[in-house]
Amino acid sequence: MNHKLSRRIFNIGLLAAVAVALLGGIFMKVWLLWCCVGLLILNLMQQNAFDRCPHCGEWFNPRAAEPDFCPKCGKKVDE
Repeated sequence: MNHKLSRRIFNIGLLAAVAVALLGGIFMKVWLLWCCVGLLILNLMQQNAFDRCPHCGEWFNPRAAEPDFCPKCGKKVDE
Protein backbone atom coordinates (compact mmCIF):
# COMPACT_ATOMS: atom_id res chain seq x y z
CA MET A 1 0.00 0.00 0.00
CA ASN A 2 1.36 3.42 -0.85
CA HIS A 3 1.32 6.38 1.48
CA LYS A 4 -1.40 8.28 -0.40
CA LEU A 5 -3.86 5.41 -0.07
CA SER A 6 -2.81 5.02 3.57
CA ARG A 7 -3.53 8.69 4.23
CA ARG A 8 -6.96 8.45 2.56
CA ILE A 9 -7.83 5.39 4.66
CA PHE A 10 -6.65 7.28 7.76
CA ASN A 11 -8.91 10.25 6.98
CA ILE A 12 -11.93 8.01 6.33
CA GLY A 13 -11.24 6.06 9.53
CA LEU A 14 -10.95 9.28 11.50
CA LEU A 15 -14.30 10.51 10.19
CA ALA A 16 -15.88 7.13 10.98
CA ALA A 17 -14.52 7.24 14.55
CA VAL A 18 -15.92 10.74 15.07
CA ALA A 19 -19.31 9.65 13.70
CA VAL A 20 -19.39 6.61 15.99
CA ALA A 21 -18.41 8.79 18.96
CA LEU A 22 -21.21 11.23 18.18
CA LEU A 23 -23.73 8.40 17.89
CA GLY A 24 -22.48 6.96 21.17
CA GLY A 25 -22.93 10.33 22.85
CA ILE A 26 -26.37 10.94 21.38
CA PHE A 27 -27.77 7.49 22.21
CA MET A 28 -25.79 7.15 25.48
CA LYS A 29 -24.35 3.78 24.48
CA VAL A 30 -21.00 3.03 26.09
CA TRP A 31 -20.25 0.19 23.66
CA LEU A 32 -20.33 2.69 20.76
CA LEU A 33 -17.75 4.81 22.54
CA TRP A 34 -15.54 1.73 22.98
CA CYS A 35 -15.98 1.01 19.26
CA CYS A 36 -14.74 4.54 18.60
CA VAL A 37 -11.63 3.90 20.70
CA GLY A 38 -11.03 0.65 18.82
CA LEU A 39 -11.40 2.40 15.47
CA LEU A 40 -8.91 5.06 16.50
CA ILE A 41 -6.37 2.46 17.64
CA LEU A 42 -6.70 0.47 14.40
CA ASN A 43 -6.48 3.68 12.40
CA LEU A 44 -3.26 4.77 14.11
CA MET A 45 -1.72 1.31 13.70
CA GLN A 46 -2.51 1.39 9.97
CA GLN A 47 -0.99 4.84 9.58
CA ASN A 48 2.08 3.86 11.57
CA ALA A 49 2.64 0.83 9.35
CA PHE A 50 2.12 2.40 5.92
CA ASP A 51 2.69 6.17 6.02
CA ARG A 52 6.44 5.90 5.50
CA CYS A 53 9.05 6.31 2.79
CA PRO A 54 9.41 3.01 0.91
CA HIS A 55 13.16 3.60 0.54
CA CYS A 56 14.47 4.71 3.93
CA GLY A 57 11.48 4.07 6.24
CA GLU A 58 11.18 7.69 7.42
CA TRP A 59 7.73 8.56 8.76
CA PHE A 60 5.92 11.38 7.01
CA ASN A 61 4.42 14.24 8.98
CA PRO A 62 0.68 13.49 9.20
CA ARG A 63 -0.16 17.19 9.47
CA ALA A 64 1.74 18.14 6.31
CA ALA A 65 0.61 17.74 2.71
CA GLU A 66 1.28 14.44 0.96
CA PRO A 67 4.94 14.58 -0.10
CA ASP A 68 6.15 13.68 -3.58
CA PHE A 69 9.72 13.27 -2.32
CA CYS A 70 11.01 11.91 0.98
CA PRO A 71 12.17 14.69 3.32
CA LYS A 72 15.07 12.53 4.56
CA CYS A 73 16.50 10.68 1.54
CA GLY A 74 15.08 12.89 -1.25
CA LYS A 75 13.91 9.98 -3.41
CA LYS A 76 10.57 10.03 -5.22
CA VAL A 77 7.97 8.38 -2.98
CA ASP A 78 5.64 6.90 -5.64
CA GLU A 79 7.62 5.06 -8.27
